[in-house]
Amino acid sequence: MIGEFELIAKIASMSKASAAVNRGLAVGIGDDAAVIRSESGDYSVITTDMLVEGVHFDLQYFTFYEIGWRAVAANLSDVAAMGGKPIYIVVAIAIPQKVEAVNIEALYAGMNALCKQFDVVIIGGDTTFSLGGLTVSITALGTVLPEHLKKRSAAMVGDSILLTGTPGDSKAGLQALRSQDGQLIKACASAVRKHLTPLPRVAESAFLVSSFPLNAMIDVSDGVASELNHICKQSKVGAVIYQNKLPVSAQAKIVAAELTQKSDDYFLNGGEDFELLFTAPKTRANDICLQFSQRFELEITEIGTILPAEQGIWLEHDNGQRTECAATGWNHFQ
Repeated sequence: MIGEFELIAKIASMSKASAAVNRGLAVGIGDDAAVIRSESGDYSVITTDMLVEGVHFDLQYFTFYEIGWRAVAANLSDVAAMGGKPIYIVVAIAIPQKVEAVNIEALYAGMNALCKQFDVVIIGGDTTFSLGGLTVSITALGTVLPEHLKKRSAAMVGDSILLTGTPGDSKAGLQALRSQDGQLIKACASAVRKHLTPLPRVAESAFLVSSFPLNAMIDVSDGVASELNHICKQSKVGAVIYQNKLPVSAQAKIVAAELTQKSDDYFLNGGEDFELLFTAPKTRANDICLQFSQRFELEITEIGTILPAEQGIWLEHDNGQRTECAATGWNHFQ
């Protein structure tokens, strides 16, 4: 079967057939969100994300409130990755017979709770019956100033590669939940929360794009390795990231050790952390990290450098050896 990213590329090529369709389109298929330019010069950001039962969540350990929260988080994160401010969402849900009205009320309570944090309003949507599992599809709309718009395609050779937070925590939380080990779940409660109710980096993105000359940016939804490959492919560059600089959390290490897995794999290939991966001139990296940590209860880590395309994309290990940093994170069709 065709891979997810090959399918996206095929759809993108088919969708460029008519020049009229692209009128006012500043950013199209292939980034975290589409961006449309109005006649006045304002930019609107539009993105859609879907959660499907059995693929994105399991009702054995997700509450309906958490599903609603998480569905909104994924969409707000995409808007933030473009440097934008989310304003509205539209919700479409397909409801199976096993789901009751009280469950849908809890679902919307979770959506509204996260929307309230970021002054986002639900303005409409659609409901239908499902012969399978529960499906929640959200479209988010926002705005972005032209000078704040960030794309995956603008990384420059010599840029520092920077990252908010500790990706890998979401996968660690998921693995703890799947283990059904009550003690492990309790010991890694923070990682579990990051999986069930992640916080999109909306405020952090707004601060970064308004304060520093960032180049490329993407959110970490499919794993750091996968997102880095997206940036490199679209920017036509290479990269190296350093194993000894990867900000793997203590809780991710605990879960990995308990389950005899590799915590670095959580970081590189876990996904659904909704952190921000971005590039900026190396001369500004220290200043970005310092000012950010003074403003937020969150760290930014410089994990690597953008290279010329012909040098490839690498993970440099503690012993100095390099291995290919392949995009082996989440892929829906593999």
